[in-house]
Amino acid sequence: MAKLGFLGLGLMGAPMARNLLKAGHDVALWSHSGGKAAKIAAEAGVIAKPAVAEAADFYVYENWLAGPHKIVLHRSGCGQCNHGKGRPSGHDPNHARWHGPYPTLAEAREASHQMPGVLIRSECKCI
Repeated sequence: MAKLGFLGLGLMGAPMARNLLKAGHDVALWSHSGGKAAKIAAEAGVIAKPAVAEAADFYVYENWLAGPHKIVLHRSGCGQCNHGKGRPSGHDPNHARWHGPYPTLAEAREASHQMPGVLIRSECKCI
């Protein structure tokens, strides 16, 4: 039988995954809410394996052009961060830079507190 993966177990995905499991296919399940995957796996008599979380690196964006010297903490997958390569519009590389990656949020916070002259420390909504 075929090995399949199902990402998303909503109104359409859950019934499709159930039918494939009943037909004897090897199906890997993933859902934002792990409870759905566990329920479908239990119904089919298989064990739900938790999805392996992507390693999240953290970056610190430092900017000193507009107003006070400030930093913002970002998760690597953030749209603004783009793994330490992104730059907000209007920010030039001579007045802003990325630091990191840091393996944990605690290490990124610690690094931000070691940066001299920073007046404002904040965290992006991605944190």
